[in-house]
Order: sequence, then structure tokens, then C-alpha cells
Amino acid sequence: MKRWSWLLLAALAAAPAIADDKKKDDKKAKDTPAVQAPAAQDAVKDAEAKLAAGDADGAIAALEKAMGADPKAALRLGQVRESRGELDLAVDAYKSAADRLTGAAKGEALGRMAVVQEQRGMADAAASAEAAVASDPEGVWPTIAMSHRRTHEGKTDEGVALAQKAVAAGGGAAATTALAHAQEAKGDLAAAEASYRQAIAADATALMPIVGLATVLRETGRAAEAEPMLTKVIDASPGAVEAYKEMARVKVALGRSQEALSDANLAAAMAEDDPDARELVTEVKVARSLQDLGAGQTDLALQD
Repeated sequence: MKRWSWLLLAALAAAPAIADDKKKDDKKAKDTPAVQAPAAQDAVKDAEAKLAAGDADGAIAALEKAMGADPKAALRLGQVRESRGELDLAVDAYKSAADRLTGAAKGEALGRMAVVQEQRGMADAAASAEAAVASDPEGVWPTIAMSHRRTHEGKTDEGVALAQKAVAAGGGAAATTALAHAQEAKGDLAAAEASYRQAIAADATALMPIVGLATVLRETGRAAEAEPMLTKVIDASPGAVEAYKEMARVKVALGRSQEALSDANLAAAMAEDDPDARELVTEVKVARSLQDLGAGQTDLALQD
């Protein structure tokens, strides 16, 4: 009995020290983000300054350094990656942000990710769009994402209505691009061209409306007008898969299928999981064979 009493007294004596240690650990855990947050905020400011100075690589390095402590840095990194046509890397950054953000900010990250996934033909686009709406039902980016989703599903009237809602809510170039995309899918190419041009005027750095406009120009017999704008995009953003894909189609339309095949192969190599890019390579090879036959080069056609 005495032995148990002694053990109980020893435990009670140690309790205050254990509690003090726990308080110190808790305080340390609480203090750690407070120490990291200012540094992350400084890194984000540094990244914005670098972007303003035209140093995108420096901005990316700063944001990558900050994203571990600040999910909003990851969200901004996704935007920068997307503006450079680095869509797979943009998806990774948006996912990192979405996993740690809540509410409207999470809805924005998921919405942006869904739009990029839609461009890349990724199967996860539908789930991302739905998750964005669940996080922020009336948010601009979830609405934009759902507009693209409905358009992809062939529900173009819904796509137009959702895009118009996003435009009215101040969605800017991204909302106008979604509207143009839906109008193009409906076959209203004149309206789509006007909307794409409006989006480009609002944000000249956005790649999606430029590629969209190039597509409309090609579809309306103005491939020669589309080529220089795609060249400009590719020169500025070498990772812009969608620009390479449309450039291949433009060159086929201009009767330069051999050059088109190089662009199609580059797109397929950069986006190995993109079925559209792989199909495009086959389409260009067929077009090259037909052009060779038309030019009387039967030997080259048979090789293909």
C-alpha cells in the first residue's frame, strides 16, 4: 500500500512539469506559422515585383519558396504557370492550394484547376468543377468552370447562360473566354470571335482566348491571320501545348502538313496523357498523305 501511495505522489509531483512542457510545445506550434507567414507574404510581394519587371522565372522561384507556408502563394503560382502555358504544373499548384484553402478561396482554386484540366482533356475536370461549386456555389470561378463543363457536355445553352452570369459578376477575361467557348461550340462563330477579342483586350497575357480566336479564324478561312498570333504565343510560352496543337491545324489548313507534323509531335510529347494530342498526330499524317497525293508525290504518300 505504501508503495502505491509513493507512486501516486510521484505522479502528482511530475504533473505540473508535464503540463508546463505541453504548454511550451503548444505555444511553439502556434508561434511557428506566425514566424513563417510574414516571410511567405514577403516572398509573394517579391514575386509580384519580379512579374512586374518581366522576371517570370524569378517570380516562380519566390512563389515556390512561399507556397509551403501560404496556400495563396500556391494559388498565385498556378496562375503564373497557366499564363506561361505550363498547364500540368498549373494543375499541381492549384491542387496544392485547394487542399489547404477553404470557402471562396478553395472554390477559386478548384475552379481554376477545372478550367485548366478541361483544356488538357483531363478526366478529373468534371469532379473539380463540381467540387468548386460545392465549396462556393455562387463564386465566379466555380461558375466559369461549370460553364466550360456544360459546354464540353454539349449543353451549350447552359454553358452560355453560366458564362453570362460570370461576366455579370465581374469574371473578366476568364468569364468572357468561357462565353466565347460556348458560343463557338454552338456554331455562332461571329459572336465567339467578338467575345474572344474582348477577352484579349481585357487581358493580353491570357493564352486561352488567343488560341480560341486562332481556332475561329482558321474555321472561318483565315488561317493565315491566325498563324502569327500563335507564333507569338509559342515564342513567349514554349510550354503552351494548346498553341502547338492549334498551330498544327493552322499549318494543315495552309497546305504545310510537313511543318504541321512537327508541331503535332511536339504537342504530343509535351502532353503524353492528352488523347487529343495523339489523335492530332494521326490526323496530320493523313492530311500530309493527301497533300502528297494531290501534289503527285505518291511515293511519299505511300510511306505514310
